Amino acid sequence: MNSQNLNIASFSAFMESVKNFNPFELRDKSSSEVIELGLGVFTNLSECREAALFLLDTEEYEFTFRASTLSHEDTIIKEIFEQLNNDGGVAAALSGSEIVEWTLNNSESESSINILIPLIAQAGVIGLIILDLSNEIFDKGAVYSVFRMHSNYFAMHLYTYDLIREVVNLKEVTEQKIAIRTKDIIKSSRELKNIIEMVQAGIMLVSCETNMITDANVMTLEIMNTVKGKLLGTPRDSHFLLKDGMMNSEQNIINKEVLLVRENGTLVPVILTSVRVTINEEEFYLDSFIDITKRKKMEEDLQKAHFELEMRVEERTEQLSHANKSLQKEIEERIRAENDKMKLYWAVHQSTSAIVITDLTGEIEYVNPKFCDITGYGQREVLGKNPRILKSGELTNEIYKEMWGMISRGEEWYGEYKNKRKDGSLFWVSAAISPIRNLEGKITNYLSVQEDITERKRNHEELIIAKERAEESEKLKSILMANMSHEFRTPLIGILGFSQILESEIEDEGLLSMVNSISMSGQRLMSTLNGILSLSQMETIDLSDSLKEVNLSEEITIVISELRDKALEKNLTLTSSITEQALKAFVDVDLFTESLKNIIENAIIYTNEGMVEVNAEIVENGRLKDIQIKVSDTGIGIADDDKTRIFEAFRQASEGYSRDYEGVGLGLTIAKKYIEMLDGTITLESEPGKGSTFTITIPCLV
Repeated sequence: MNSQNLNIASFSAFMESVKNFNPFELRDKSSSEVIELGLGVFTNLSECREAALFLLDTEEYEFTFRASTLSHEDTIIKEIFEQLNNDGGVAAALSGSEIVEWTLNNSESESSINILIPLIAQAGVIGLIILDLSNEIFDKGAVYSVFRMHSNYFAMHLYTYDLIREVVNLKEVTEQKIAIRTKDIIKSSRELKNIIEMVQAGIMLVSCETNMITDANVMTLEIMNTVKGKLLGTPRDSHFLLKDGMMNSEQNIINKEVLLVRENGTLVPVILTSVRVTINEEEFYLDSFIDITKRKKMEEDLQKAHFELEMRVEERTEQLSHANKSLQKEIEERIRAENDKMKLYWAVHQSTSAIVITDLTGEIEYVNPKFCDITGYGQREVLGKNPRILKSGELTNEIYKEMWGMISRGEEWYGEYKNKRKDGSLFWVSAAISPIRNLEGKITNYLSVQEDITERKRNHEELIIAKERAEESEKLKSILMANMSHEFRTPLIGILGFSQILESEIEDEGLLSMVNSISMSGQRLMSTLNGILSLSQMETIDLSDSLKEVNLSEEITIVISELRDKALEKNLTLTSSITEQALKAFVDVDLFTESLKNIIENAIIYTNEGMVEVNAEIVENGRLKDIQIKVSDTGIGIADDDKTRIFEAFRQASEGYSRDYEGVGLGLTIAKKYIEMLDGTITLESEPGKGSTFTITIPCLV
C-alpha cells in the first residue's frame, strides 16, 4: 500500500472516531472520560503523535495543563506549550480564534509540526488543544475543517458539563444548607425565604397531601413567566409534563428531566429535583429545577453539526475515492509509460545495429553494445568524445559539411562510408543520421544508426567480379556457338546434300539403303544441333524489335501444312479447327511457329495410330481475352510423375539406351521457354494409353 492509501485509511479512521463522539455515547461519562475520548479522536490520524488539552482560567487568564494522550513520563507537550507561548504561537491562535500551524525553532523538533486549536464555547475561549504531528497532513483543507467541527463539539461538551456540575454543586450546597438549616427554617420562614431567593434555580414548596404549590422563589416565577398570585395554590402536576406521567414518589429524592409548562403554554426543558422534607410536622416536596433550554439548543446544534459532518465525511470520502481512482489511473499510466521507456531502452540496447546519440556539438552521450562490438571501443572510452575518432580519412570534408548541414536543418542524412576501428582496421558502414526533437519541436540531440556492411561490400565486389567473369564466359559461349554452328552445319550440309544426290543416282538397293541411313542420321544430327543452339541462344534473345501484331490463324495453318506429310508417313490424320479467322496477338513469329511446330512434331512422334488435332479459339479471361491453342493426340500418353519432367532439357518420358523413341528431349523445353517469353503459358493434360493435350494460351489483341 502506498503513502496515499495510508493517508486515506488514516483519515477514514479519524472521521469514524469523530462520528462516535456524540451525546448518546457521552451521556453517562465523567469529565475525565469525556476529555480522554475527545483528545483520543485526534490520535486516529497516523500523523498525530500526541494531543493535549490546556484549560483557560478566565479570571487569571492563564492556561493550565489538563490532560494528554501520552503518559506523564512520555509527554513533552508541556515543554512544547512553553516554547509555543514564547514564540507567539499561543497568542496567534487566541487572537484569530482559528487553527494555527506552528513549527518550533528547535533543532530537536525539526520533524515536528504543531497544530493549535482554540476551544470556543458560549462564554468564549475556554481552552486550547495542541497537536504534535510527525509530518504534513495530505489534505489540510478537509482535515482542518473536521478539526474545527470536532473542537467546537468538544468545547460545547466541556462547557455543558461545567454548567451541569455547577447546578449539581449548587443543588448539593442547597441540600446541605437545607439539611443544616431545616430546624432554623422551620423556626424562621424569613430566613427560609431569603435562602430560597438566593438560589439561582427555581424552587417550590408543594404540599404532599394536596399536591398544591404553597410557595415559590423569584427564579421560579421568572422561568415560568408568571406571578406568584397565579402560581400559588395551583396543582403541581399542571405545570410539568413527565414521560412516565408520575410526579409523586415514595423515594426521598427524585431527579429527572421534564418539560415545564409556562403561563403562555410554551414548554421549557428543565432538570427537576424533588426532595421530601418535613416542615412543622407537615410533609412537603421541595422542588428545584434549572432551565436547560440553552443546553438542549446546544445538543440540537451538535446533532445537526454531527449530521452535517457525516454528510461532509461521505462527500469527502467519495471525493477521496474518485481522487484515489484518478491517482491509481495516473500510477498505471506512469507504470505503462515506464514500461514503454524500458522497452524502447532494451530495443536500442539490444539492437543489431550500432546506435550513437550525440549532443548538438557532436559529443557522444550514448552508444549501445553493438557499437562497441563493431568498433572495438568500450563505452567509457567514447562518452564525451566526438565520432571523428572513427574517421578513416577516406570521406571528404565536403561530405561531412553536407551531412552536418542537413541534420542541423532538421533533415535526415543517409550514406555509406569507411570507418576505422580501435585496432586501426577499416570497415564499411551504412549510416542514417537524424535529429531528435523535444515536445516543443526543438532539436536536442542527433541519432546515428549504423550497420556494418563490410561483408556486404565484399560480396558485392565479388559479385561484380563474378559478373565480369560471366560476361566473359558468355562471350566465349557465343564465340563457341558461332564456331559450332559453322563447324557442324558446314559438313552436315555437305553430307545431306551429297546423300540426296546419291539417292537419285544409286540404283543398287543395298547401297541406297545405306545412303538413306546416312541422310536420316544427318537430319537427326542437324535437328539436335539446331535444338542445342536454340536453347543456348534463348537467354540472349532480345524481343524488343521482333514483336509485332500477327494473325495466328494464318501461322497455325502454315505449320500444319508443313507437318502434314510427316503425319502421313505414320498413317496419322493431322486436322485443325480454327473458330476465328482473326486470332491477333503481339508475338515474335519465329518463336511462335517454332514452339507450335515442336509441340505438333512431339505429338506425331509419340502417336502410333489415330490422329493429331489442332484447335484454336478466343476465350474470356476476366475482363481480358486470350487465344487458346490445343494440340491433342491419341498417342501413348504421359504418366503423372513424368508431366513435369518432359519440359526439362534433355529429359523424356522414356530415357536410357533402351528408350522407345529417338531424340535428345529439347523440343518441349524450347517450346515452353519460347511461349513464356511471349507472355503465354503452356499446360498439359494426359492419361497413359489415351493420349495427351497441350494447351497454349497467349494474350489476345482485341
